[in-house]
Amino acid sequence: MKYHQTVNHQHDPLDPPHEVWVDEQLLPLQRIEGGGPPKKVILSQMPKWLRMFFLFVMGSFLLMGAFGVYMTFFRS
Repeated sequence: MKYHQTVNHQHDPLDPPHEVWVDEQLLPLQRIEGGGPPKKVILSQMPKWLRMFFLFVMGSFLLMGAFGVYMTFFRS
């Protein structure tokens, strides 16, 4: 395929990178809907409010888990 000189032509944006797992049966659907397979989320590139929300949710899950273990082993 011939690309314009201003286009990054190292790879086609619809071709999945080699390190990403691709379900061959879902590949046509992924190309139609989102331009390729799901990509890894890099938390440091997210807005600060979204990172804080993520950390709050993960912290809540950890506290609930710790409370559950505490109640299982140390309840009277």
